[in-house]
Amino acid sequence: MQRRLRSNLGLPVDDGIIQANEPRRTGQNAEYRMSVHSKFDGPVETGRDYLIVDDNVTQGGTLADLRSYIESHGGRVVAATTLTGSRQGGTLAPRAEAIAALRVRFPGLESRWQGAFRQ
Repeated sequence: MQRRLRSNLGLPVDDGIIQANEPRRTGQNAEYRMSVHSKFDGPVETGRDYLIVDDNVTQGGTLADLRSYIESHGGRVVAATTLTGSRQGGTLAPRAEAIAALRVRFPGLESRWQGAFRQ
């Protein structure tokens, strides 16, 4: 895939940023998937624009974690794409009814989430 990006689009490929853990979210429930994050390591060029590519999207967690890593280290994510996606993978922003259902199903999740991820 890297060769195709280079040759067909004329884009440089940065393979220095790597996923540094294995969250093993496949087959897990929504609460687990939202609470276990991908961690990344590697150099980010300050001020550089990044297009991020993942193999598959389910809930968008890996893309969100990679974007956060790049932007917290001074890069700018200008676009993201995946090679495949689950049925639900096309809608990454939660709808109001999904948030309401999560609040009913997982009381207290929102306050735990905010406590864990506030910076």
